[in-house]
Amino acid sequence: MRFVWMLLLLTWTRAQGEDWPQFLGPTRNGIYAGVELGALPKSGPATAWKIDVGHGFSGAVVARGRVILFHRRDNRALVESLDAGTGKRVWVAEYPTDYRDDFGFDDGPRATPAIAGERIYTFGAEGVLQSLDFSTGKRIWSVDTKQKFGADKGFFGAACSPLVEDGRVLLNVGGPHGAGIVAFDAATGRVLWTATNDEAGYSAPVATTIGGARHALFLTRSGLVDIDPATGKIRFQFP
Repeated sequence: MRFVWMLLLLTWTRAQGEDWPQFLGPTRNGIYAGVELGALPKSGPATAWKIDVGHGFSGAVVARGRVILFHRRDNRALVESLDAGTGKRVWVAEYPTDYRDDFGFDDGPRATPAIAGERIYTFGAEGVLQSLDFSTGKRIWSVDTKQKFGADKGFFGAACSPLVEDGRVLLNVGGPHGAGIVAFDAATGRVLWTATNDEAGYSAPVATTIGGARHALFLTRSGLVDIDPATGKIRFQFP
């Protein structure tokens, strides 16, 4: 059983701090640009609340006063919405999972959820991508990428934190036959395009603007891939 401490400054919980809705924050670079938090005491920030959680390495995300956790207890993958100020559970959504890595390392999710608008996107270690309603936790759609694309589970399971870019959910799925990288319609889960034969690595993709054009950058098991997020056209690959 893992144990998580939500170390929240009491003053911050009352303030309108910047949301942290995806892996590495609002712009996926680990930089916080919200209200000034002030100097921390030598003893560290005050503990507002703490809870026990299950297995996994998925980071928490925060939006509009909610903390979203993705973890595993027994044979259930759990997504929990908590009140950021009190830690009280607002809702929980779950699905069965039988994932086991080959090394007995950890059987929980690896990928951090992404919040975009009124949707939450999670990608489990067994390869299930799902979309949940932010307010209620109701499942909107799901795709078993291992079953659909024949992706290998890899050494330590599926670990790509979803990248939501202009109505598309981009993932390094790692499927053969051209489904190494896949774009899904964020509203419906429909496959929009597939690209590369690269197996999946453990790096989360990022999107950026270069020379006036949007680029999605993936570090797959084979190397660096620069791809047009709108069309799936590969700009370059660097092994």
